[in-house]
Amino acid sequence: MIDIILAVIIGSILGIFTGIIPGIHVNLLAVIIIALSPLYANLLSPIVIAVFILSIAVSHTFCKAIPATFIGVAEEDTIFNLLPSHQMLMQGKGYEAVKLTIIGSILGALIIVLVSPLLIIYTETFYNLIKTAIPYLLIISSLFLIYKEKNKAWALAIFIISGIFGILTFNVPNIKEVLLPLLSGLFGLSALLLSLKDQIKIPKQIINKDKIKDLLLTKSIGLGILASILVGFLPGLGSAQSAALATSISKKNSTKSTLVILGSIDTIIMILSIIAFYTIERARSGAVVAISRIVPTFSISQIILFMGIILISSGICSIITLYLTRFIANKIYKINYKKIVIIVSLFIIALVAVISGPLGLFILTISTIIGTLPIFLKVSRSQLMGCLIIPVIIYLI
Repeated sequence: MIDIILAVIIGSILGIFTGIIPGIHVNLLAVIIIALSPLYANLLSPIVIAVFILSIAVSHTFCKAIPATFIGVAEEDTIFNLLPSHQMLMQGKGYEAVKLTIIGSILGALIIVLVSPLLIIYTETFYNLIKTAIPYLLIISSLFLIYKEKNKAWALAIFIISGIFGILTFNVPNIKEVLLPLLSGLFGLSALLLSLKDQIKIPKQIINKDKIKDLLLTKSIGLGILASILVGFLPGLGSAQSAALATSISKKNSTKSTLVILGSIDTIIMILSIIAFYTIERARSGAVVAISRIVPTFSISQIILFMGIILISSGICSIITLYLTRFIANKIYKINYKKIVIIVSLFIIALVAVISGPLGLFILTISTIIGTLPIFLKVSRSQLMGCLIIPVIIYLI
């Protein structure tokens, strides 16, 4: 029992670091942990390692709101966070922006864990009903999100371009962690480099304790749960598409409401991924894929343990993230933003060079160029997820 408690604490702390350091994706860390498993296989049980990876993943979903808000770096599943959180940052409300996503994450985790027995009972039936229709559902979902764009033609073009590039990238031989340069360029480096041309000066941040209206929370969490369940079991779709769907359902979403929705979605999809693997043996996240390699099948007692771990890790991370955000908010306006962007950009380039090599740097360059297109053409950057969705559709058809 002590080893599990230590795994939760250490994993939660490590997840905080992966969340706040741009380019260090939790999936990459999970792969490294599994690769090193021969070194500790005789010392730790598989379930302890599984708890450790799960704690990292949960913690990561909380803390990645910090770089998305204060630096402007987002992963593919927090890309929708950039606009609303940056709006609040430039209003001196960066702390509140992160706090809203954390509230969404906590409430999303609580509610989805409470209804998990129903999800466990009905997921397999639901999945069997839609299994043969999955590629067509992916097409319909993608077309719906393109239809919601103001510049529909450019949205379609970017979706197709990123999809073709995704197909080409996945067929590159002898490259490690191909998603690292692909997604770092599309969603990270492209936005960072473009921000260098702007004379950004972050205002002094206000730390407030404003209460959030119950109606706003209820509506936001409800939309987050609905969208997450609708797309959470579909391959290629994730938090970015759930966010687009949730925010498009209601046209009256405020900035605060949007951030609560985004926070809830990320954590909900993590939990749904565990339920999906237990019920239909389909892992929907890199962390769950890693866990499945050391714990090939989940028992109901392990599912109960995992749900408890998620709640405990969520509690630990929410407190630490708020304190960390408060510290950053009190210092960020004193720091040269351009220097931060340059340092982070160089770090991402170095990381890709070390892990993915020369081919990775080539992919990073092309993906960065493609990643700038939505910004110039005023199209949602979620269309860049075509790099994953189109290859999945082709594979399933």
